[in-house]
Amino acid sequence: MARKVSALIAKANGYVDSKQYDKAIATAETALELDPRSSAAHAMISKAKARQMEALRSGSTLE
Repeated sequence: MARKVSALIAKANGYVDSKQYDKAIATAETALELDPRSSAAHAMISKAKARQMEALRSGSTLE
């Protein structure tokens, strides 16, 4: 299960890098369903939400 969670976190990070924040959050939430105590999944959700807010404040286009 840890491998799958790690793979999902990596995928979520890729979504953050490509500014697809909703997909990043959804992917990290899937990782949390597998491991509710995953600090990496919690951190990824926080990171994606923070970047999403930054993008909204700056007027960037979100996908």
